[in-house]
Amino acid sequence: MMWLLAGLILFLGIHAFSMARASRESAIALLGGEGPFKGVYALVAAIGFGLIIYGYGQYRADGYIPLWNPPAFGRHVAMLFMLFAF
Repeated sequence: MMWLLAGLILFLGIHAFSMARASRESAIALLGGEGPFKGVYALVAAIGFGLIIYGYGQYRADGYIPLWNPPAFGRHVAMLFMLFAF
């Protein structure tokens, strides 16, 4: 579960970092341009995504414990909302 959480924090953290325009611009200037910034960004996001995949596999191997059990009527409500989505 630790690897799953670490991957989520890394993956979502890098995306949240890029949303802040001032920090993004300073990182682009620090790395020497937009190309290197995109490379580092993609590498960190890929590592985070890989940790999510690995962590989920470990979570399932250690004994799958459901974190949330949806109510029984939830399936029917979702199907009703799908009518509006289409």
